[in-house]
Amino acid sequence: LTRYVGLVLLPVAGLGLLLFEKKNFKTRLRDILIFGAASLVPVALWLLRNHLAGGSAVGRQVGLHLMSQDMRGELVDQVLSWFYLTRLGIAWRIRVPAFILLSLGCMGWFALKDKWFVHRKDADAQPLRALPYMLAVFLPLYMFAIWANTSILDPSTSSGAIIRYLTPSFVSTALLMVCVAWRLAAGARRRILAVVIAVLIGLGLVGYYATDTAAYLFRGGGLGYGYTDNINNWTIEIATLKALSTNRPIVTNDPQLLYALSGRYSYPLPLLPSDDGNPVVDADALHARLAEGDILVIITRYGQTLTDVFDETLMAGYPQPAGVRHLVIYSDPAYVP
Repeated sequence: LTRYVGLVLLPVAGLGLLLFEKKNFKTRLRDILIFGAASLVPVALWLLRNHLAGGSAVGRQVGLHLMSQDMRGELVDQVLSWFYLTRLGIAWRIRVPAFILLSLGCMGWFALKDKWFVHRKDADAQPLRALPYMLAVFLPLYMFAIWANTSILDPSTSSGAIIRYLTPSFVSTALLMVCVAWRLAAGARRRILAVVIAVLIGLGLVGYYATDTAAYLFRGGGLGYGYTDNINNWTIEIATLKALSTNRPIVTNDPQLLYALSGRYSYPLPLLPSDDGNPVVDADALHARLAEGDILVIITRYGQTLTDVFDETLMAGYPQPAGVRHLVIYSDPAYVP
């Protein structure tokens, strides 16, 4: 209920009702209000539940920490990789303008040939006829939501998370391209040819990236199935986490993975913005939490070391941390319950 893709769908659906319904304006406005109320009430109740249960509506720290230049570049590179084979090494100054011209050109050609948006009141009742246009509205809104989340709500967003956040955009882009190709390829023979070409391109890409996919799946000595892989293989880590006192809150660098392993809620590391756009740990806030009885749990994933995810110098003066393999655990020995 608080995923960015879900929240972005609300204004997209509202615009869909406003632009694509074949009803008078007053009726469309009423439908938008009904839809908005029905959609926002469950979200509001869920946010209230989160606040009461965990002290935060969405577990985010509000503050201005603009997306770094490196992360913006990685985001653009990832999007461009959907259309260009990255191994070809095409320069940015060629890829970006070509991508913009190709996108605008295809959508403009499609809109002119489709003509449904202009003559929608005369169109037959085809619910999916508006899908390409709604996807075209969804994509920029969702990309804006990613930027807003990283720049205002979540300073700990990593490059890996950005790529994961782009998954709805990738799926939407694929659906949009299918819709456009299907609509433009009028006639049975053209559509069969379009399907054959698409399948051949898909099989070619799967084979082209097969080695990369295998290397990713079997990285670090285990199948790369995300949290399922961690749960199946991190039995010692899970036992260690479950042995921690349930009366003491946990602060961690990876709240999602910690919840997947132990079923416990936790607080993210307190962060401060920095000049280079990469947030740093707020040492004073962290030490204050530990003095109040919180436990610090640092999690390292496959192929990572502690120095990759946490600055150990922040804990100078604390006793040697406990931990096993992928866990490092700090606590304040002076704390008395």
